[in-house]
Amino acid sequence: MYLRCLTGDRPRDWLDWLSWAEFCYNTAYHTALQTTPFQVVYGRPPPDLLSYVPGQARTEAVATMLSNRDEFLDEVHARLL
Repeated sequence: MYLRCLTGDRPRDWLDWLSWAEFCYNTAYHTALQTTPFQVVYGRPPPDLLSYVPGQARTEAVATMLSNRDEFLDEVHARLL
């Protein structure tokens, strides 16, 4: 259900975003745990993701991937709210 909420409007792309959906889920605060699943498993807070700054990547493919990642994570955040 979680993955469906994230990729419902683009069902053929779910595999491309599966790892990011997992990251979002594991680094989100869970009221039942009173922390994130990441912290339960590893004993420390999850790492921060740096936002992509245009011109930072050396290749166009990496720049596109990072830009798409930031857009997707912003979308995920908005949908979960």
